[in-house]
Amino acid sequence: MDRRRVHGGGGPDVAQVSQPAKALEILDLATLQTRELYSRMRDWTVTGLQWTRDGRALILASIDNNSAQPQLERIELANPSRQRLTPPMPYSLSSFSRLADSDRIALLAAPTSGRNQDANRATELWLVDPRSGQHETVDHRLPFRPHLAYASEVTAESSPP
Repeated sequence: MDRRRVHGGGGPDVAQVSQPAKALEILDLATLQTRELYSRMRDWTVTGLQWTRDGRALILASIDNNSAQPQLERIELANPSRQRLTPPMPYSLSSFSRLADSDRIALLAAPTSGRNQDANRATELWLVDPRSGQHETVDHRLPFRPHLAYASEVTAESSPP
């Protein structure tokens, strides 16, 4: 990403009686101009997203509002159509963060049972390939449930003594 663009989604305001249409847009911070990538998001909702390393695509988790089944998708900026990376799966996907030293994206995958999180199964930390959607589960064996994943480069200046 060239640090001049941010992604965002417009959605309904639950306090309003008539709901505005949802859209996935990019804001150019230099010009403050927006570019709509996808409109008519009536039947699906974005729950997490991250730029690819080259800034040419967004990787996102989406939920089909009718079935509540999350999936991973890719939207290329040059041709903004939805490319499914995974089939719908029984996980709630959130907290996307691109790894500093690779193309992979770290995210949290919370197992679900129906529309609710499965309290009997631990949230998993996944490392996802942004081209194929294939993921590796990090075996962390933490004594708590993670609620946020953030990947950043560790330098000598930022690491603890």
